[in-house]
Amino acid sequence: MTTRLTSGFQTASSTATDTNAIVADLTAAIRPETTSLLSVFFSARHNGGELADALQKAYPDSLIIGCSTAGELTDRGFTEQGVSAVGLDNTVVGRAAVAVAENCNTDPAPIRKALADITSSLGVDVNRIDANKYLGLVLTDGNSGHEEFVMDTLAGEAFALTFVGGSAGDDLAFKQAFVLCGGKVYSHTAVLALIECARPFTIVKTQSFRPTGKVWEVTKADVKNRVVHELDGRPAADVYAEALGIPVSSITDRFMSNPIGLLVGSDPYVRSPQQREGEHAIRFYCQVAEGSRVHLLEARDMVADTKRDLAAAREKLGSLSGMLVFNCILRYLDAKNQGITEALGRCYADVPAAGFNTYGEQYLGHINQTATVVCFA
Repeated sequence: MTTRLTSGFQTASSTATDTNAIVADLTAAIRPETTSLLSVFFSARHNGGELADALQKAYPDSLIIGCSTAGELTDRGFTEQGVSAVGLDNTVVGRAAVAVAENCNTDPAPIRKALADITSSLGVDVNRIDANKYLGLVLTDGNSGHEEFVMDTLAGEAFALTFVGGSAGDDLAFKQAFVLCGGKVYSHTAVLALIECARPFTIVKTQSFRPTGKVWEVTKADVKNRVVHELDGRPAADVYAEALGIPVSSITDRFMSNPIGLLVGSDPYVRSPQQREGEHAIRFYCQVAEGSRVHLLEARDMVADTKRDLAAAREKLGSLSGMLVFNCILRYLDAKNQGITEALGRCYADVPAAGFNTYGEQYLGHINQTATVVCFA
């Protein structure tokens, strides 16, 4: 068990396997009597329902959200098959509300109701809300493939509010992931939280890729199933392979270092290839729309870029007191392959921080190979 405490934030991690031992580790580090909002992220090897129930009993006056993971992170570094958590007190959270949107893969009604519940609870008009004061968090089931639907629905219903978060994982089993709200866990569900922040915050989107200069139009795609069939009117796998000068049979070896991205200005929003689909198509970890212009990307220095972007956030805020981190599992696996996981973890070591390795990140849509970080002054 590790712990970190500063004003407003208390973080902890646990590698215990027994639920009671995990709760003991967390309550020793994150005091129930001062915790307004507890965010907890747990390996799918744990009994999520049992853990959720035990945590709600241990933190009876706290709002609790969380999800299962593909690895965990605190200011002490990364863990696998463990638990990470952060407690925010009333110097960070003025007020907050949470709600679940069950069975929201194709039906917007549960998302709209959850959004209405949290805004009504705080007495705010969702489209006249002060985006500098209110923060939306969203945790989704990463095996349901509903992230784009959830984020598009939220954007349509709450255009003045920014939601940020991540997709729950299950230790790369890709069978069943869970989100947690209160004393229960759910699948095929999104958890929404709305926080009236008592101190300034900013959202960091950090990724370590740059455009190569190769640009294509997506001319045929099965958007719902995240499959791209054609780029510039030709088979997608063939075009991708030619751009890298490799055989089609070898393209999966380059997916991690050479994803594609949509550019907003000069800033890439990454779409990561998952696998070759048949002979000539590519399946992605998020949707790629027909008619979109996508750029082939190449990897840069992940640690240096993360340090730079977090330093910029500190400068913008004037100070940095805590972070909530949603880190893509592909970033973690890439860091592991490069032998830089300790160095990447140290990027978050200066202040209390907690989060998890996701099956994708939510920020202005659904993205991959990115860390989305909520930084508080």
